[in-house]
Amino acid sequence: MAAKRFRAIVCEGPDDLAAIRALLLEDGCRKKPQLTAQAGASRAQRFEIGDLEIQLESRNGKSGLAQHAIDLAQAGAGGRPDMILVSFDPDRDAPAREFAFFEKAFGEHTGAKGKVGPLDRNPAGARAFKMDRREVVLLPAPWRSSSIERFAGLPDEHCLERVLIDGILQAGVSEPVTRWARDATTLLCALVPTHGYKRAFRLWNAALHPDAGSFAARLLQADEHNHACLRALRSTPAATALSVLLGA
Repeated sequence: MAAKRFRAIVCEGPDDLAAIRALLLEDGCRKKPQLTAQAGASRAQRFEIGDLEIQLESRNGKSGLAQHAIDLAQAGAGGRPDMILVSFDPDRDAPAREFAFFEKAFGEHTGAKGKVGPLDRNPAGARAFKMDRREVVLLPAPWRSSSIERFAGLPDEHCLERVLIDGILQAGVSEPVTRWARDATTLLCALVPTHGYKRAFRLWNAALHPDAGSFAARLLQADEHNHACLRALRSTPAATALSVLLGA
């Protein structure tokens, strides 16, 4: 039997992990037994489809994504991947500079011990680098909303929370609940103006599933919200990058 190809996904946090896990399962991937999390990773999960095996991990924020991608390329738990997807929130960065945080951090490791080559960009937007003479393709996967409207007049920042709120609104939530969430968000952000969509997401959590330990995971499982939220996820560049990882 031919050896399976191995690929990896690293994302900012557990909500990103829940979103990508839902997309993988909808695409027909089969979840394998849970892995023990590596040092610094909150979780590690393994999936397979056809001859492809995928390791999915979450981090605590953006700052460690570049270092972790390098670590995975050098010696992942399941093998050495030929492709790594990096899921992240663009926030208020425009598409042209949304991946600059990663490129800057990656550049600090270029040439380390002669093993990591520079990060090159191809015409399709993917990046590639050399690791021990192997080429590893890197796929930026931003959670960028396709919606023109902004919930509660929030700034034009892009993140997973905004995408899932898009899905909630498309799921036909009752007008009184929607009005409360909008008014509460407006009042809260007048007091504390930063991280508006993350604050709004927590208010929606209180309105719809106050008992949920992971609101993102609950949205993607609950019958009344999951289809609309999955559609919203599918409309993002992150989902497009995931299709490349599964199909290339």
